[in-house]
Amino acid sequence: FRAIDTTQWSIALKHLKTSSDEAGKWVHQKEYYTGKVLWLFLPIHAACFSGAPCQLITELIRAYPKGVEARAHVDKLPIHIACETEANDDVIMCLLKANPDSINAFDSNGATLMQLSRNRSPTQIVSILTGVSGNHGKKKWYNKVTSIRRRSD
Repeated sequence: FRAIDTTQWSIALKHLKTSSDEAGKWVHQKEYYTGKVLWLFLPIHAACFSGAPCQLITELIRAYPKGVEARAHVDKLPIHIACETEANDDVIMCLLKANPDSINAFDSNGATLMQLSRNRSPTQIVSILTGVSGNHGKKKWYNKVTSIRRRSD
């Protein structure tokens, strides 16, 4: 986790190869006096937050496939965090391929990943989605994305 937190991607990849079980270990911080959990993440959440490259995301998924379905303390999937932090398209595609149902998942504020991708144009979002599912239904995806974007604006 420390290598991910400090964006030392090559060290994180090397460590993951020898200690792949750590991909499934939750990391948290509690408030000193009350013991209240301040944050709770898997390494994949931290990697998405820190702008990790697709190669590291892929290896984290390989090491702990359930991580893409796990919600962080703030009820966000890794893909929600990746969209909020404007991750590269290949990272978004990787996360969607691993968890296609996440396209409809809401975060704690009721936002979907399309709503969290406000800085991407509907065309960019459709391109990512059709890259995941092939070019079938490109117009359908475009209409879905633009209608969701209009409702959330």
